[in-house]
Amino acid sequence: MPFYASHKDLLRDDNKLSACPTIDLTSSSKHSAYKYNRASYFLECRLTALQWDRGAHLVRLCFDARGDLDLRQPDTSSAAVVVDRPEHNYHPGGMMQPKLCDLVQTARAEACELWINKRRHTTGCLVWTDQGLFNSPLRAGSMKCSSKCNSKCTSDCSQVYVPWPVSTSLVFCFANAVVSGPQYLDADCNCVELLKIPAHCHYRDAFMAQCTSYELPNALDLVFRSESEDKSNLLWQSLPDVIRNNQQWWG
Repeated sequence: MPFYASHKDLLRDDNKLSACPTIDLTSSSKHSAYKYNRASYFLECRLTALQWDRGAHLVRLCFDARGDLDLRQPDTSSAAVVVDRPEHNYHPGGMMQPKLCDLVQTARAEACELWINKRRHTTGCLVWTDQGLFNSPLRAGSMKCSSKCNSKCTSDCSQVYVPWPVSTSLVFCFANAVVSGPQYLDADCNCVELLKIPAHCHYRDAFMAQCTSYELPNALDLVFRSESEDKSNLLWQSLPDVIRNNQQWWG
């Protein structure tokens, strides 16, 4: 467990080493689903939590995926930051079709921790670095070193993120790459919005404003992996009855 030499050091650092802002996604029914789900074939990824580990510079996304025997590997999933447009088609539960969206940054998951790994059911978390997820190489000056760096960058370097002048969103797509424009038709799972970043706002401030709790680093499995019947029913209760009542998906 990380610790500080004094309470002053803890307060000065805002307890970044031990307190990870976490957004509970369970109640909002965030999910990335196969576009052609039907009674005989089903594939869906329900999202339970989004966490920013400020000390390790990592973003973790907890998930619960269920489907047919060919349920895909979660580490083929991706996340992206896209510019919000009025023509984006938002749906209940956070579903989104980013037609003709401006793609700011896209990144495949850099790591995957599995807590449950069955043929029809996987539970765990996907991991990205915060810089790899939010700092776009497509925009000149989106990232620059602070004056304290002296051109000797390390993983702990204090760096300055330049916010975008327009509203953006962090989105996720299960077992697909997030792409923009007509190429999006190649993705057979829908995107889901995870985090809204207002114009001229640092992603840090957006995350802090929307977080619902603070959790210890690497403790998400203890908080969100519960396999109690009540929690499982709550997570999947919005499924159509024709799918939810098919017991083969819940074995």
